Amino acid sequence: MDKISLWCTANILSLSPDKTCYSIFGNYSHTGNIKLFLDGHELVKTERVKYIGLLIDEKPKWTDHIEHVYNKIIKYIGIFCKIRNNLPFDILKQLFLPLLIPKLIMQLNCT
Repeated sequence: MDKISLWCTANILSLSPDKTCYSIFGNYSHTGNIKLFLDGHELVKTERVKYIGLLIDEKPKWTDHIEHVYNKIIKYIGIFCKIRNNLPFDILKQLFLPLLIPKLIMQLNCT
């Protein structure tokens, strides 16, 4: 961690120990008691982290991210199911495109 801190200083970057955490990726059954410190502050180990809209967990699985995307989109699907018979198709399309398509495209680009 000292090398990372020196590199950040040399490149005029800063890391906030309060906002910095770490994860160990892979199928490890036991990682021991790993403690990382940054500028004298102990970093918190997390099981999952959100990075540029993508939820990454310790295991090489995407279940947390898929569940997150599903929960964001399912509420819109429920609304469209309720109103689909009450509005003309053109109006539904005008609602659907700006609400759901950007979310889907962003999530597909992240994965």
